[in-house]
Amino acid sequence: MMQSLPHDWMHLFLENHCKSLILLWTGKFKSLDEGVECYMIAPAVWEAIGHETAKASNTIPSTFGQCTPNIATEQHLFTVEDWSFWFLFIAPHVLNGCFPCSKDSTDFMKLHDIT
Repeated sequence: MMQSLPHDWMHLFLENHCKSLILLWTGKFKSLDEGVECYMIAPAVWEAIGHETAKASNTIPSTFGQCTPNIATEQHLFTVEDWSFWFLFIAPHVLNGCFPCSKDSTDFMKLHDIT
């Protein structure tokens, strides 16, 4: 079966897991709350992350990719290229110190290093 359905990092990870992580971090994932954990990013912080994401496009040479939309307000415009660029190059900087618990930042950076 694996020969007919090979793993596809672009679709499995970028188009599914990245979106789901953001929904989880912003409290919009399947009506789940934090439970006993504390991992949600505050709405004001998420708005600032979106602003920084869009603003970063002004200082990144176009040879690295297209302008990245505001992830907080224009996530519906994200292409796989945007997800890849945001996750690999922008997220480590804009998410630094944004989680209520430092464990979540550490876990995110471990996931980032794996990819």
